[in-house]
Amino acid sequence: AVAPGIISATTILALNYKGGAVLVSDSQATQSNLDKFKEPVKKIFPMDSCSALGIAGVPSIAMKVSKILKITLSAETRKAGGDFSCDGKANLLERIVAQYFSLFLQTDGKLSADFLFVSYDQQKPGPRIFNCDPSAWAKEVSDYFSIGAGSGHVLDKLALEWKSDLLEKHDPDVFNIFR
Repeated sequence: AVAPGIISATTILALNYKGGAVLVSDSQATQSNLDKFKEPVKKIFPMDSCSALGIAGVPSIAMKVSKILKITLSAETRKAGGDFSCDGKANLLERIVAQYFSLFLQTDGKLSADFLFVSYDQQKPGPRIFNCDPSAWAKEVSDYFSIGAGSGHVLDKLALEWKSDLLEKHDPDVFNIFR
């Protein structure tokens, strides 16, 4: 049960810092902000040695996109003979999500998914975050971003509390700003 005044909703959060990026999520399966399932749900999936994908929305679509991205990314990396650029990975995510765009339109957005992609760019050393919405636009964001029904609360809090060196201090209470 959720305490009164507490919103229960999917929240995926990505934060950049000098040494990389952090991608975190809740593990509660919800529907319309209501706790629906007792078993935890995995919402973050590693894509390769330096990339991960966070998902929000209809799980079947989001998980299918993550599986297709991982398999395609592996094949494209082998075909290219080495590491794939961050931009190439984001473009690949756009192409895969675009295949589901007509489904999103046909259901008036009821069958929808959002994606938060983080990667460490080996070519231009540094972490990068991309938000890919159902329209298949992978927009790069800086410092931090959140998706899911609970993201508005997280983004509001970060707008007030964010410091670019927040994660560099390795403070064990780094996420106290969310309490």
